[in-house]
Amino acid sequence: MQTIKNWSKIWKIERVFYKVSNEISLPRPVTQTFLTWFVIGFVLSLKMKGIFPFMFSSALVNHLGVPFGIAFLLNKRTFQGKKPYNFLLSIVLFWVRPKRTRRGGWVGKSKEHTLEQTVLIRERSELLNEPS
Repeated sequence: MQTIKNWSKIWKIERVFYKVSNEISLPRPVTQTFLTWFVIGFVLSLKMKGIFPFMFSSALVNHLGVPFGIAFLLNKRTFQGKKPYNFLLSIVLFWVRPKRTRRGGWVGKSKEHTLEQTVLIRERSELLNEPS
């Protein structure tokens, strides 16, 4: 079988930052997606300052550690071959969507049928004493 080459990675060049404003050089290169997730995590840490687990920890952990952890996890890891934000989105969509289907079509709510049959139960002693 012949393999088909995919050249889509060539056009997805990610921007890498080595310096901040031509004066401060970073200790290691930072990608644009990592920086974006770090800024989102930083804004979230500022908003969560008064919430229970974050109100007892130090500002260094809240404003640098938590955003770095969020950026690291959302930038590098994959779950079932998907990026974490796509994985979480698929879980939420699974929880939200209706699940009453049959062969791709909607199933209406069925009427419950009650059985109105009378069942007579005899005791065992009556069955044994009955003449046949």
